[in-house]
Amino acid sequence: SDEHDGKFEVVAGNRRWVAAQQLGLSNIPCNIRVMSDQIAYESHCAENLDRSDLSLVDEAKAAQKFVSMYEGDYSEAAKRLGWTEKKINDRLQLLRCSENVLNALNDDEITITHAVILSSFSETLQNGTLIKIINEKWTVKTLQERAGLAKKFLHTAKFDVKDCAACPNNTIHQNDLFSTEINSKAQCANL
Repeated sequence: SDEHDGKFEVVAGNRRWVAAQQLGLSNIPCNIRVMSDQIAYESHCAENLDRSDLSLVDEAKAAQKFVSMYEGDYSEAAKRLGWTEKKINDRLQLLRCSENVLNALNDDEITITHAVILSSFSETLQNGTLIKIINEKWTVKTLQERAGLAKKFLHTAKFDVKDCAACPNNTIHQNDLFSTEINSKAQCANL
């Protein structure tokens, strides 16, 4: 139309469009809609999130983008993604993992529960422990036992712990993630 100078943007179905071009098809069925940038972005993300081969890390990054897009409103982000708020929280927890841990998770060298347990530790400790998990084939139970030795309960701290509530090294953020049995009392993982 004159309003768009005859230019359109492919928001969803880009791979199908490229395949049609490669096959030399001159006409393909499509829907043309006027969209705001935000709605176009949501549509683009929604199509990619529907793919069955999407990794947990990709889901975590999408969760982060949507929470940011909705100014920290987890409920609205979850609604727009068609997820529960718990799933949003679960995926965001993974973003606290080091790049090495995320790569190992993507490569199926560790489980998501391993990654969640590691997420509360410093990057150096995550990476060092990751090597042991892989080389020594640690189970989640073994990791939980070893991780417990590197943590202290916050209720026994000899300092004001009010700032610990939002600290990523506070293991309370891991409660009920992925239905694992992580200790429900807040602990510091950055001694």
